Amino acid sequence: MEKALKTRMVFAGHPYTREPTSCVLGEKRIPRETAAVASLRRFVHDIAADWKAAEDIPETAALLVSELATNALTHGSSDAPTTSTIHVTVTRERSTLRVAVHDSSTAIPRIRRLNYLAQSGRGLTIVQTLADNWGWTFTPSGKTVWFTLLAWTLKDKCISRSTADSLTVRLLGETGSTEVDNSGRSQIDRSD
Repeated sequence: MEKALKTRMVFAGHPYTREPTSCVLGEKRIPRETAAVASLRRFVHDIAADWKAAEDIPETAALLVSELATNALTHGSSDAPTTSTIHVTVTRERSTLRVAVHDSSTAIPRIRRLNYLAQSGRGLTIVQTLADNWGWTFTPSGKTVWFTLLAWTLKDKCISRSTADSLTVRLLGETGSTEVDNSGRSQIDRSD
């Protein structure tokens, strides 16, 4: 069993494991239809903008997720049921925005040799050029192709909603009044 796991990790090429400090910022499923990719671009753009990512990150993330989703539609399983979806997860890990595109295909993503006259085939080249990192791994239901972008400074903090709620309850129980702003930083007034 251990040998099989090692073989799978080597075969996966660019494995990625989510860090325990990551925050899921959003998830979306789209049908396997080309027209649905536009809503995915807006979704990822809006999440990056809402979380105040660096200036050009929302546009870059929208472009890259569009490329990965289009690849999933174009090169994904032709025998996939029409009811199958493409699932996108947007997470934040410290200063990094991570976007993962999950589909039911087990086809390995490959960067094509650039043909300047071709009208397609540049998607992964664009991802490789603009992303800070990218890769793929098999999942029990297909594969995940992901990219990361440096989106925030290291001083910015990410706390999950449950942590923020817990922090608010704990701080409100202390003497004095407490406010927790949108960034999760608390400001305690201990005056009597």
